[in-house]
Amino acid sequence: MSTVRSTAIPPAQLGAYLTPAGTSASVRSTPAPTLAAMRQAAAGPLTATAAAAPWPVPMTGEEGEVQQTQQRAARERLKHALAHGKVMSLLVSAALRQPQAVEEYLPRAGQWLADCARHLATRWLRNAGLDPTTAVLSGYHQYEVHRLLAALIERNPDWVSQRSPETLATLLAPSVPADARWPPEERREWVSAGASLDVQWGYARALARIAVAALEHDFQRDRATVLADARTVLARAATERADRLCQRLELDPSTHPIALLHYLNIGGRLYAATLARVHRESVARIQDYQDCLNRHDPAGADAIARQYQEHRLGYDGIAFHFAAILRQFDGLTLERELAPEEAHFPRLASPSPSAATNRPARSFPSALWPPSV
Repeated sequence: MSTVRSTAIPPAQLGAYLTPAGTSASVRSTPAPTLAAMRQAAAGPLTATAAAAPWPVPMTGEEGEVQQTQQRAARERLKHALAHGKVMSLLVSAALRQPQAVEEYLPRAGQWLADCARHLATRWLRNAGLDPTTAVLSGYHQYEVHRLLAALIERNPDWVSQRSPETLATLLAPSVPADARWPPEERREWVSAGASLDVQWGYARALARIAVAALEHDFQRDRATVLADARTVLARAATERADRLCQRLELDPSTHPIALLHYLNIGGRLYAATLARVHRESVARIQDYQDCLNRHDPAGADAIARQYQEHRLGYDGIAFHFAAILRQFDGLTLERELAPEEAHFPRLASPSPSAATNRPARSFPSALWPPSV
């Protein structure tokens, strides 16, 4: 790069400006070999498995009653596993939407969620004229409280530090007159459109969420390419986790589509949040790189470019960081007895000028590309 700009570049122009001379847009948008292989492998039909496993043959008499009892117990385990996974996915999504390291944010968010749920349940019971020391919410309503709070901090992750549990409970459950009566909420039962259509709807909902994130965080890639890559990663992640869940809970094959739709929904949420996070980190590092060039500091720019590559930023890093986030999520759900593996994201802080300028000044090496989204 022969010219040094004296003003900051808008984020939307950073990738194009920092692309090395002679590199065309078509070359820049060429997928990495890994993504190309994944796309080719996912070129088959939308169905999750090659062939549906046979359903168990119903039994009669005493054996039939035992079988039905076991199936009901398995369905109950599945219900609890999916509910827990949904709440945990909202927490992980919230962690991705704030600048702190994910593994540092999650414990604080989990404690905040538990404290808020306790205070909120207490106020609701009192508003209903019940004694919180003796009355408790049903298991279903306890889950709904946790899901409501997790959805709130997914949209407002800073509330964990900005809103105390007591204050939030007061806002969500204000004191009401004793004679107040709220109409019951009508909940529609879910109706299946058929196994194949249900799966296609699952992909459509997940990809719609990712498309919104991609429009708001432009990696300068064709939208069809972005969604094709996302669908490839989602197909593998959702199918693997649905298989693991059904195997772990010893569920019959008829529950696999339910688990698959659940993980498609969670995967779409976490992939969209990961895409946005990687884009924010990439743009911040590119701006740091430009600032070093503006200060005539090639050594500092060299260090930032190396960090950019080491931390796997840019478009091709989305799948890598998504896999790391899934390991965090699996540690909270599928492998709750195990400690989740770390998934580190670089901080948004710029490198210190002293650390950059203490290195010997040298020109940007030809083998090291400037960072680009």
